[in-house]
Amino acid sequence: MHSQWLAAGRPCSAEELCAQHPDLADRLAALLTDPTEIERQITEHGDRDLGEFRLIDEIGRGGMGVVYRARQRSLDREVAVKVLLDHITRHPAAVARFKREATLVARLDHPNIVAIHSVGEDGATHWFAMERIDGDPLTDIDPTTGKPRTVRATVELCLRVADALAHAHAQGVDRKST
Repeated sequence: MHSQWLAAGRPCSAEELCAQHPDLADRLAALLTDPTEIERQITEHGDRDLGEFRLIDEIGRGGMGVVYRARQRSLDREVAVKVLLDHITRHPAAVARFKREATLVARLDHPNIVAIHSVGEDGATHWFAMERIDGDPLTDIDPTTGKPRTVRATVELCLRVADALAHAHAQGVDRKST
């Protein structure tokens, strides 16, 4: 995709923006490129197979990948599968970081950290499968009251997140390890 972006007061292409910020290039590229081949296949044909997983629909997106709701056929269960964006697979450091993320999280055992079930490749597509947890985005309305989340509910949620982060740090996971 060759969208125009403002950088230093002048329009530039995605490639120019990435060249101007090489330390952010892999993350910027993820946000500035066309949909992945998997996304196109799901849009055009509905579900798509990825190894033993049947990708059903998109449930989230980040700088490196897209997360899909999927069905794991071998265990007949619903999971979430994070798929590395196609263009990022051309960057070996980004692929290594993606795999490292899965490996680090798989070592963790905590009720507030999602469990990683498997990691793999299907051709040039890199992915990992994890526990799928239903829930609401933090920005959503509290489903029990229909109003914005209360201060108490927000603090309780932050405490659970902080507890999970403390566990990860105690296991040696930090910004340098990802």
